[in-house]
Amino acid sequence: MYRTLFSVLLMLLGTIRIVAQPADVLLREQVDEYLIEARRGVSEAQYNLGVCYLNGKGVTQSYEEAAKWLEKAAKQGHIEAQYNLGVCYLKGQGVGQDYAEAVKWFALAAEKGDVDAMYNLATSYMNGEGVVQDIKKAMLLYEQASAKGHVQSQRVLGDCYFFGMGIPKDYKKAIEWYTLAAQNGDADTQYELGFMYYTGNGAEKCDEMAVFWFRKSAELGNAFAQYMMGNCLEKGEGIPQDLDEAMLWYEKAAAQGHEGAMKKIEGKETKKWEK
Repeated sequence: MYRTLFSVLLMLLGTIRIVAQPADVLLREQVDEYLIEARRGVSEAQYNLGVCYLNGKGVTQSYEEAAKWLEKAAKQGHIEAQYNLGVCYLKGQGVGQDYAEAVKWFALAAEKGDVDAMYNLATSYMNGEGVVQDIKKAMLLYEQASAKGHVQSQRVLGDCYFFGMGIPKDYKKAIEWYTLAAQNGDADTQYELGFMYYTGNGAEKCDEMAVFWFRKSAELGNAFAQYMMGNCLEKGEGIPQDLDEAMLWYEKAAAQGHEGAMKKIEGKETKKWEK
């Protein structure tokens, strides 16, 4: 069974962004320096101290202490602190979960050009979480983030046009955004773009283009694309038939739990695989 063509990416990014920190041995000494500077009101030190508490690096992990120091830095305009504090409110880490407060901090970071914050703010507007739903504003923010190379925003714009989410369906524009995300290395979008060309759903059917994108996605480890590479090689669709290479891709997909690939391997083992 093939996977459902698309999974709409209207989810907020919930990952704290971490900057590079010194090695653990040095961190224990560095934390003391961060603390001294943080108490003096230095925003970068406050942010670094917050990150240390988030990860338990050089200190005992404490989301409460992390949120406290991130907020001090965020109130001074530290962009990374504003974004990460927004994530804390989004996930309820060290503070009570509060979507409106998350939106507030994402908006401040987005105004300064932070692309992850733009994406989260756009998604909040798209879903009406923490803010009044506003599809047009969401689309504008996604486009702004996409222009700065934010791959998830590019993919979501493709979804919006493909499914007609708050806007009229437009397969041509969907293809444009999906292609941009795929070219920027998003394995899921590469697979889905390949599937569009394979089925002719939303794009003119072209097995060669399907194989082109399946291969890129498969090489990045996407199990569905690995299965489809096996399928195309087995049938000689868009690529010369090669049962040996097909089985290699099936084995890769099966190793990730793909049921269809597992059945292909079982078929070979029970003499059902014929050249």
